[in-house]
This record gives sequence, structure tokens and C-alpha cells, in this order.
Amino acid sequence: MFRVDSYIVKERDLPINEGALVSGFGEKSSAKEAGLKEGDVVVRIDETPIKSSTALIEYIGRHRPGDKVTMVVNRKGEVLDIPVVLKNRDGNTSTVSREEPDAVSALGIQMEDVDQKVLKRLELASGVKVKSLGTGKVARYTEMREGFIVTKVNDQPVRSAKEFTEVMNKKKAGDLIILSGTYEDFPREFNYAFRM
Repeated sequence: MFRVDSYIVKERDLPINEGALVSGFGEKSSAKEAGLKEGDVVVRIDETPIKSSTALIEYIGRHRPGDKVTMVVNRKGEVLDIPVVLKNRDGNTSTVSREEPDAVSALGIQMEDVDQKVLKRLELASGVKVKSLGTGKVARYTEMREGFIVTKVNDQPVRSAKEFTEVMNKKKAGDLIILSGTYEDFPREFNYAFRM
């Protein structure tokens, strides 16, 4: 998902300037199964306006597998209502329990502090870099690449690898996690979401 901004509007020749652009689907995606397509822009879910990818993730995060929502999308100028039955990461509607006891090891990522020169060049106040990306929830449920600079965890800024670990270890099973940040070679905001 991308936030629709002026850059995206121009690049994709979109008919609107707000919403969450569907840029791809995860494995066993309920949205894809319901009929959403890459290039669709989600502008509303049920009665809630969606102005960014973060807003979409937060709205879905307040629901459980089996819940039904109606996604209103703009597809090349045509507005469509698409009913979606939410599913868990295994592709069904049952609640999934947390498998691993240690939050950070369950993610499968190693973090490192970011050089201040890099932060200054990217105009970031703070952030921590994904040093390596192995087997774990992040690789399994998101499209994150190594080198991603995490600036916020659920809108909470993180300033060091140690602080990132402390924040993640406070999360509980089933909590929705949204990692916001950017890449050095592709400086635009990305949001990756998954459940603990």
C-alpha cells in the first residue's frame, strides 16, 4: 500500500489525490480474493474515509478474522463497492495465536543504528535500519527489504536499535504492529503491518 500523494498521482496518472493505493497483495489476501486489483485506490471502508495507507491498516487492525467490511475503491475513475471478509495470515477466519515467545526473534530481523549523516540527508529526525532480514514474521507477512529504515512503530518514533527492541518486547500477542519508514534509495514513506 502507498499513500496517495502528488508524486503517486503524477506517476500513476490517478484520477484522485487521496486514499491508499493498492500496490500488491500478500499471500492468501482476502482483499485480492474479494476482487481488489493492483492500481485500485481505497477511498473509504464502510463509512470511514481512508486518506492514507496508515489509516487503512489501522481501520482493518481494529477488526478480527471473519469480520465483513465494504471497501470503496476508485478504479481508473470508476467507484466500486467491494465487500471483503477479513482473514488471518493463514487464509481463514479463525484467530491465530502467537507462536514465538520472544517478540524480536519472532520478527526475524536484526536492527542497527543509522548514521546521523544518513538521517540528515534523508531529513529524518530518527530511525533504525534493518541490518538483515531472515525467516520470521516480517519476511513472511510483508514485502520489506533489507536496508529499510524504521522511523516509527505504531506512530511512536524510535531512535536506536535498543529502543526498537524495548518497544517491540512490550507488545502482546495479537497486537497490530505498523512499522513506518523509508529506504535510502527510495525516499518515500512505506508502512508494513502484521500481528504479533
